[in-house]
Amino acid sequence: MKKKLPLLICTFLLVYNVKAQELSIDLDFRDRFEYRHGFNNLVPQGVDPAAIVQQRARLKFGYTSEKFKAHFSVQDVRIWGDTRQILDNDANNNLQIAEAWASLEFGKGWSTKLGRQMISYDDQRILGGLDWALQGRFHDLALIRYGNEKIKLDLGFAFSQNDLDGLPNNTSGTIYNVTGFFSYKAMEYAHLTWKASEKATLSFLALNNTFQNVVNGTPTDGFYHTHTIGTHSKFKFGGIGLALNAYLQAGEGPDVTDAASPSTDLSAYLVGLEANGKVGSVGIGGGFE
Repeated sequence: MKKKLPLLICTFLLVYNVKAQELSIDLDFRDRFEYRHGFNNLVPQGVDPAAIVQQRARLKFGYTSEKFKAHFSVQDVRIWGDTRQILDNDANNNLQIAEAWASLEFGKGWSTKLGRQMISYDDQRILGGLDWALQGRFHDLALIRYGNEKIKLDLGFAFSQNDLDGLPNNTSGTIYNVTGFFSYKAMEYAHLTWKASEKATLSFLALNNTFQNVVNGTPTDGFYHTHTIGTHSKFKFGGIGLALNAYLQAGEGPDVTDAASPSTDLSAYLVGLEANGKVGSVGIGGGFE
């Protein structure tokens, strides 16, 4: 019996290590045919419709251990035929890093997540992965997270800067030259989800976005802030489910009426209510905004 004991201990340790670590490889492959006639605009008179095939191929690598997680994914997003045949390089730069992040648990319920990552909350109305667009939407930021059975809290922090003058490291100035499509200079937010009961889940968002001033299409000194605060809450009453959206937005937004003015005062709100249920085996729902 004494001779068998060391062998049993080694076997146990080997099995434990294998179960505590996991490496995953996934492929997300999507083709989509689109017939565009009035896409993103009213149909101009005398303009022919367009037809394209878009493709996304995303290769994902994941590593998981007891307290550490890492994820890396690269994707190729293209339109069929957009690269010339028999060409020794791809001039369209379709290949990009989609996600590259690491997560570490450092206390009971506490963790951090750093790097390029997808941010998605609630019904994705304010912060979402935008997966209907083949390239998706990702953020370069740091997260501090806390979670238990009833509460989940995320604190997010991002600071964006482009490679000024083509130098490997910026040596002066912090003017952010990437503009358009909601490209922010900095972002801070807090998102709280509270499972109040089996029939009620409440979530709250407080978000600040900082944007670079742009005058006549050129980024310039100074910046402005946009503030968003609100709730997305879900309730169940028998077989009926309710979802409530209520948000306020203040601060400043881009001035689209005056090219010489970088920003204008912003005041907006969103209220929406949805209800859904079943009649027999058929789902039915409705709502307003």
